[in-house]
Amino acid sequence: MITHLEKCAISTLVWLLALVLSPTLATAQDDPPPEIELDARQIELNNEAVQALGKDPPNTAKAIELVQAALVLGSEADLLFLTLGRAHQLAQECKEADETFARVESAPRVKGLPRDFVKVQLRKYRQEMRQTCPGTLEVVCKPETLELTLKDEPFPCGEAVELAPGNYTIRARNPETGASVSLQAEVVGMTDRSTEIELASPVKAPDKDPDKDPEK
Repeated sequence: MITHLEKCAISTLVWLLALVLSPTLATAQDDPPPEIELDARQIELNNEAVQALGKDPPNTAKAIELVQAALVLGSEADLLFLTLGRAHQLAQECKEADETFARVESAPRVKGLPRDFVKVQLRKYRQEMRQTCPGTLEVVCKPETLELTLKDEPFPCGEAVELAPGNYTIRARNPETGASVSLQAEVVGMTDRSTEIELASPVKAPDKDPDKDPEK
């Protein structure tokens, strides 16, 4: 469900895009990053995509189609990749969203938009992905024969497992000694994490030396 704040942000984005056609917003700075101008049709398609994402529920398929059409028509720009990545994000296509957001940083800026607008939105969307997209957790076992469980289900040793963001309790048991321990682990979206559990194996008694055996 789209919140009131998100609807306001979408309305602000559409208003800002309308101002792209006005060159008066551009400010001269030393060594500015590359800038390009989108043509009127590209701006129109991007605006339509933003509006599609503002619906409840968001029409992500239409938004993706519209932005891809805008990219075909002319120059690639950070704003177009931002909208496309947002569409993938809202469609729960986290890998595609992450790859598209990576292109935002290297793409030319759109002339006329406030300099930090895309950067601020990109930071916000990536933070949301850390809370909604899955991450991975790997538990290194010492010894490797440890038996792990998560929510009473077997959990593998030394293997990255994809999990939803959140806090998890991993239980470990050493079948040789019967010793057990619990470990708290946090999973963060779009992040690979590794932790370690160690439960000592039983200490083997040294072999008796007949020459030092007091019973001899």
